[in-house]
Amino acid sequence: MCSMDALASSLHQQLLETTERLVYAHGVHAVGVDQIVRESGVPRRSLYKHFGSKEGLVLRMLEHRHARWMAWFGAAVDARAQAPRARLLALFDVLHVWFASPDFHGCAFINVAGQYADAAEPARQVAQRHKAALRDWIERECAAAGLHSAAVWARRWLVVVDGAIAVALVGADPDAALDARSVAAALLDAALPDTSSPPLESHR
Repeated sequence: MCSMDALASSLHQQLLETTERLVYAHGVHAVGVDQIVRESGVPRRSLYKHFGSKEGLVLRMLEHRHARWMAWFGAAVDARAQAPRARLLALFDVLHVWFASPDFHGCAFINVAGQYADAAEPARQVAQRHKAALRDWIERECAAAGLHSAAVWARRWLVVVDGAIAVALVGADPDAALDARSVAAALLDAALPDTSSPPLESHR
């Protein structure tokens, strides 16, 4: 029984990983079940047994990517900075690493959302939840940094993040993350002047 469970788990993971790679590179509608089955090496019947349909597989894949990407992102920021203000800028350094990776094709969730006209489509709803989770993460960092109206700042930060992703993708320019970092630093400087240095004494 254990070996059967392990096999089922392995097939499940192969389908998710293959679907993520293909859909991320080519889009949902350009990838068919035949290609997923062929490249994963998993029998078609197993796909339908585990996920019910291609649509079900894509949804599970998006949920899997969301959990994996958020875990990677948070850990990568943790490794670069601990101070709240520094973390808000370090996230752009993390994005720069991502943008420079050879398999970067933009944000998978923005890509998927753009392939469905109906906002009620389940795939678009997963994309919305991903962006909401990222915004919530940023909001917590904004609050820790002492920014008033942290929710408002989080929305602004997300606009800068998603703008950088779009520029990096369209222009094939990883340095879009560094440009975004400069914009973010200017915003922080205006909102939270650096008080680490003592004020200059006035001379009469």
